[in-house]
Amino acid sequence: MNEQNQSRENSVIGVPKVDASTTPQQLLWRTMVSHPQYMLPAVTLSATHQVGVMLVPVVVGIAIDRGVTAGNGGALMEWIAVLAVVFAGLSFSFRYASRLGWIAMNFVDHALRMRICDRALDPNGLGGKRRLPGELLAISSSDTHTVARTKGVLIYPIGNLVGICFAAAVLLTISSPLGMATLAGAFAVVIISDRVGGPLSARVGRQQRAAALAAGTAADLMHGVRVIKGMGAEDTAVDRYRARSERALEATLHANSATAALSGTLTAFAGAFVAGIAVFAGLQAVHGSIDIGELITVVGLAQLITEPMKSIAKLASVMWASGKASASRVLSVLQAPTLLEGQGDRPYVMGPLVLRLADADIEVRLGTLTVLERPSSQVAAATSALALSVACARGIARVGDTDVRDMAPEQLRQSVLVAPHAGDLFEGSVLDNVELGARSAGRISADAALLAAGLDDLVADNGLNAQVGDAGTALSGGQRQRVALARALYADPDVLVLDDPTTAVDSVTEAVVVTRVAKLRAGRTTLVFTGSPAWHAAAEGVSS
Repeated sequence: MNEQNQSRENSVIGVPKVDASTTPQQLLWRTMVSHPQYMLPAVTLSATHQVGVMLVPVVVGIAIDRGVTAGNGGALMEWIAVLAVVFAGLSFSFRYASRLGWIAMNFVDHALRMRICDRALDPNGLGGKRRLPGELLAISSSDTHTVARTKGVLIYPIGNLVGICFAAAVLLTISSPLGMATLAGAFAVVIISDRVGGPLSARVGRQQRAAALAAGTAADLMHGVRVIKGMGAEDTAVDRYRARSERALEATLHANSATAALSGTLTAFAGAFVAGIAVFAGLQAVHGSIDIGELITVVGLAQLITEPMKSIAKLASVMWASGKASASRVLSVLQAPTLLEGQGDRPYVMGPLVLRLADADIEVRLGTLTVLERPSSQVAAATSALALSVACARGIARVGDTDVRDMAPEQLRQSVLVAPHAGDLFEGSVLDNVELGARSAGRISADAALLAAGLDDLVADNGLNAQVGDAGTALSGGQRQRVALARALYADPDVLVLDDPTTAVDSVTEAVVVTRVAKLRAGRTTLVFTGSPAWHAAAEGVSS
């Protein structure tokens, strides 16, 4: 990741930190604890709400014992008033806990979405596996929202756990066996959710990948609908989208079946749990161990306590599983390498390059971008001498004190590459033509070379496999010129000589290409013969 952008992003207070070592679990945890000014009150209010919910049957039981059973109307009215206060408190706490959590969630959602957009639009390029624009759109919308939504895993389960503990404490004061049974039931729910959560996470991940691919295909088809119609490929495009949609549907059904299995298992367990507690409490009431009000409290708490149990399990399994899958996809973009960074790190191994043009010696400074504007005859003589394409007179070019005529051809060709003004393309794909320039394994990737040459559209749309036709006739003049430039950049020579490399592109594209080539070739020697103002403006050495 670009260090400057990373520093800027991580300087924003409360934004989840992302670096090269961040795992999906770490991103989710940082998401949950970010914006503590909202999260701490939200968690506190969530716990308050759950305690208020559990207080309802407690207050009702007391009202029955002290008011109805004792025949005391004044006490009954007092406890009804207490019940009203409890309801008001739990309603207020739930509303504001959700509101504060929603605010914090949207801060994270927006921050992650902006980061994804920054990486997708980074002029230095987005490395890693190629993604359709529609897939990036899906990641920057649904996946960032799913990651941000995991804040609920912190807000609500803590409140639910507090409510369960409060209910267990009340039950322990009424009957120790009932309290112990409640805690055992809560532990059983956690075990069940953990057992089901693993397979569920894998299914949710597959469902999200399939859905994103289908959404990306749809977006890309809409983007290129005119081209598709012009080629008469409507049926093929529809078949492709239908196949991916069917795979997405199949993955969704598998994920939903796992979610339903978890929900059904928990519901069945909760029903059996409530029935057992109710029967046991009823037997105790018959034997006089507890009174009627306590029986009502026990049955009410047993019914209420199943909801936070199921909620904890669902949030811990479903929301965490989907969040983890989305976090992996978000990190695949945020942690993708930058194509044009760190490219100028190989030491220069040649001596200084000196050209004799119009009876004057011009030394090309090592490790710089140098621009020379000369008549075409002088340019042809210099490039021919460096490329060893034709026999040339002595003195036109030398490396250090050695004339190129006296150098071994292999030595010169390993260090100097001349890219002619009209580069030849060969039948095959765009990528095939670029990789023809490979001299050794891999300091510069083909993607980086294509990006620097201004062929973003081919990289983004995976048009690298498009056929160029015989001599590049399937491409426009500007595309042919940029593919030839990309091939020269991919070769990564110590000295790269370019002859008017951007005459077939518009001025805006030319400015982009110049900036990127300068960055890609930073620390290397690049000599450009051109009169272009854009190249002159970027050059470290200029001679007219």
